[in-house]
Amino acid sequence: MAEHLGRALGVPVVVVRLLRVEGGSGARGGHVTYHVEALAPPAPGVLVDGPIDLPLLTDPAPLRMPWAGAPSLRELLGWAGDTLAAAGRPVTGPVEQRKTWNLAGLFRLPTTGGPVWFKTTPPFAADEATVIAAFARVANDPERRAAAGVPDDAISRGAYVLHDTGGGEPELILMATGSEVHIAHDAVKLLEADGAKVRLVSMPCIDRFAEQDQAYRDQVLPPSVRARVAVEAASPVGWHRWVGPDGDVVAMEGFGASAPAKVLYQHFGFTGEAVADRAKAVLARLG
Repeated sequence: MAEHLGRALGVPVVVVRLLRVEGGSGARGGHVTYHVEALAPPAPGVLVDGPIDLPLLTDPAPLRMPWAGAPSLRELLGWAGDTLAAAGRPVTGPVEQRKTWNLAGLFRLPTTGGPVWFKTTPPFAADEATVIAAFARVANDPERRAAAGVPDDAISRGAYVLHDTGGGEPELILMATGSEVHIAHDAVKLLEADGAKVRLVSMPCIDRFAEQDQAYRDQVLPPSVRARVAVEAASPVGWHRWVGPDGDVVAMEGFGASAPAKVLYQHFGFTGEAVADRAKAVLARLG
C-alpha cells in the first residue's frame, strides 16, 4: 500500500495504522480506512481537498501503541537516523516501509554501509532468542529444549543453526526467516523421517549475516553442502546468494491473490509437505 501511494503522490509515504472497517464479514470485504502520512508535501493538485476527521487521527485510544501516530512515527524514524549517523552509517535515502500492523511496523533504511532494517514493536514483544528460550523452559519437546542453547549473539549475527540432524555433516540445509521457520521445521521432520540429514538455519537478518566474517558464514552454511532450500512467503530476491546455483527458493513469484491465509499458503506451496518435496527434488538433482 505504501509503495502504491508513494508512486501516486510522488513522495515517500508510510501507513501508520488501520483506523476502521465498515461492512464486510469474517474479516473480509468492506471499506477499510487507514491513517497514512506523506513524509513530504505532494505536488499541488495531486490531492483533492475534503473533510478530515481530526479526532479520529489524533485522539488517544486504548491499547494503541505509542508509536502509532504521525508525530511519534516521525520521532522514531528521526531517532533511527540519528543513531545510525552516530554509528557511522548515515541514512542516504528515503525510508521504505515494508510492512505494518497495528502493533508493529517494519522499515528499511538505506545507509552508507548498506540497508538497515528497523522494526517497531509493542512493549510486550520479545526477540526470537528469548521466545525460543521461553518455549524451552515450559515445553517437553526436546527440539525446543535444544534450541535454548542458541548463542546469545546469534540474532545479532543475522543467522544461526536452529537444528541439526545428528551424525556428522548435513546433506541438506533448509533456511527461513520469521514465521516461515516453522514451515521449514515441519519439512525437516518429514525429511528426517525419510532418513535425510538436515540442518535448519534461521536467518532473521540476511544483511547482518552478509556482514559476518567468512569463517562464521561457512560454519552456518558449509560450502560443501550444495543442497539448500530457502523459504520466503514473499519475493525470492536476496535468497539466491545463499542457496547457491544448485539450491532452490520456495517463494512467491506472483502477487494479487486474495483468500484466507491457510488457503494462500497451500496455493503457493508454503507447507511442510511442499517444502519437503522441493528439497527432495534438489537432492535428486545432485544425485
